[in-house]
Amino acid sequence: MAAVNDRKGMLWQNLADAGCSAELSAECIALAEFGLSAQMLQKLKKQRQGLLDEIHFTEQELRCLDYLIYKVENEQ
Repeated sequence: MAAVNDRKGMLWQNLADAGCSAELSAECIALAEFGLSAQMLQKLKKQRQGLLDEIHFTEQELRCLDYLIYKVENEQ
């Protein structure tokens, strides 16, 4: 765990905890170091949207599975 005063270390840790790839993390760190927070924010929002898309896809799979379970249970 990064020390409280280690901004770069805290950013690395947060990116890792958020499931960001090593490549994305390195890009974000570099952008942060150059003060390009708008570009970093753009990358983070894209990553967030990707995760949200995965959630929605998984929700659809769950709905399909729930329907199948319902149909099988009610055939008996």
